Amino acid sequence: MRSGIINGWCAAPHLRSTGVGSSLGIGRIGSILGPVIGGELIQLNWSNADLFIAVAVPAVISSIVLILLARKPQLTPREAREPSNAGARQ
Repeated sequence: MRSGIINGWCAAPHLRSTGVGSSLGIGRIGSILGPVIGGELIQLNWSNADLFIAVAVPAVISSIVLILLARKPQLTPREAREPSNAGARQ
């Protein structure tokens, strides 16, 4: 649901369905691989601290990327939906 809201707000209309489908697919892959990888790491006798660090590193990287993306100037939702009419008005 959140990905649909975010894509509806930020993405151009012709990219919305692709973005929503991709984000849902990646989420499903993560929900399948996460427990499998976690189980393997526990079987390899990783400590709790090591497991938390392994989970925290991608979260920190994602946070940094989101902060950097927030600084990038973006179109307002109306500008993203309207086609460019540069030169059409005279």
